[in-house]
Amino acid sequence: MVANASEFNEINFDTILPKLKNQNRTSDEDKELSSMMDGMYFTEKYLKDLNFSKLTLKNLTFNGKIIINCKFDYSTLENCRFQGAQIGSKDGETTFNWAILEGTDFKDTEIWNTSFYGAYLKDATFEKSQMSGVSFVDSILLNVRFDKSLFELYAGVTDFDGAIH
Repeated sequence: MVANASEFNEINFDTILPKLKNQNRTSDEDKELSSMMDGMYFTEKYLKDLNFSKLTLKNLTFNGKIIINCKFDYSTLENCRFQGAQIGSKDGETTFNWAILEGTDFKDTEIWNTSFYGAYLKDATFEKSQMSGVSFVDSILLNVRFDKSLFELYAGVTDFDGAIH
């Protein structure tokens, strides 16, 4: 079942933007920010240079967004949607290093120069996605689908070295 946008709360981007740009948040600030973002979707088209690291993100929607130089390191993403998004770019890396991703949907997504180093992915979908320069080194992939996905050698090799799948 695909949820309608009306089932989500719209994030007031001006309220959370300074918090997402802060590279030195405390654990209490991370908990507060995680709580604010639960079940919400972004209305902004471009998300650049944001720090989602160490957050717990549940039911968050990034559908159709352009996500560049963002950090999701050590985060937990549960049932998040990136359908039709562009993650990373030829000129900038987005990272999900040591993140936990469960039930996360990357269907029809373009993913460039993105690292999932040491990440734990369970029940994730990359169906019909295009990937270039993506690394899953030392990751654990359980029931992850790459049906009809395209792995390109542009901007680097997509790498599964040491990944358990």
